[in-house]
Amino acid sequence: MYLANEGKNRVALYQELKLPMPADVWSSEYIAPQRMALIERDDEWAVQLDDREIRTIRYCADIIVPMLAAYGVATLQPQQLKAPETNVLRRVLRSLAKR
Repeated sequence: MYLANEGKNRVALYQELKLPMPADVWSSEYIAPQRMALIERDDEWAVQLDDREIRTIRYCADIIVPMLAAYGVATLQPQQLKAPETNVLRRVLRSLAKR
């Protein structure tokens, strides 16, 4: 998957001026799609990681959701979600209480 995150105006300018376009290209690891789930709830989208943390997709859902779906991330209904393990939550709360 390729994703440009900057430079669209610069590319157009260089093309218009017929100049060579220098670019930095690199590979990076991304979270495996099996570790994530897309969730549609009440006209908004969220993503869950490792059956635990859920984050609302607040911006650009019209771009992010199709991109993650094409990447292979499954879409779940809220009732299909697995609840976080209570032991994990207890450990987090205990560690915060020690501070």
